Amino acid sequence: MADVIISNNAGNLAVGKKTPEGKVDVEGTIIGKVLISNPQGTSTGQTGELRLRELSTNGSNYVGLKSPDTLASDIVWILPSTDGTTGQVLSTNGSSTLSWLTLSSGGTPGGATTNVQYNNVGAFGGDSNFTYDSTNNRILLASPSSVSSANRTIFSGGQNNTIQSSADNSVIL
Repeated sequence: MADVIISNNAGNLAVGKKTPEGKVDVEGTIIGKVLISNPQGTSTGQTGELRLRELSTNGSNYVGLKSPDTLASDIVWILPSTDGTTGQVLSTNGSSTLSWLTLSSGGTPGGATTNVQYNNVGAFGGDSNFTYDSTNNRILLASPSSVSSANRTIFSGGQNNTIQSSADNSVIL
């Protein structure tokens, strides 16, 4: 049978251990739906955790939260007051307040089909003069003003680092 001790000098309660370390200190598992534990040692992964069990008629599984091995300071997160919608995730404002956030899908591509995409001041951009031909695995420059003939070197960075144009204005890497 487990020890039940009431500390007379502070009014603290200990269950399953000799000396309480707080108002209520339980060593072992609380029979019920919740388990809150302090660190179980000093080795990696032995931090405290919170476990919430499923209905006993459905089994003995639980969901839980576990503290990391080290913390820079105490953290208490403030949960949102409502449930999120499908696909939303919890996000922090950096000051312990959590809210539901809908993740973006990455943005809408700029330009038309086959346009090479680029960063246009934080948004996707595309240019009809710079396209990709997936059938022939090549990048096309539409009438580049700097290229006047086939197989002209556009850039050379040494052996195997040359960019040339071909007769149809594709780029040869």
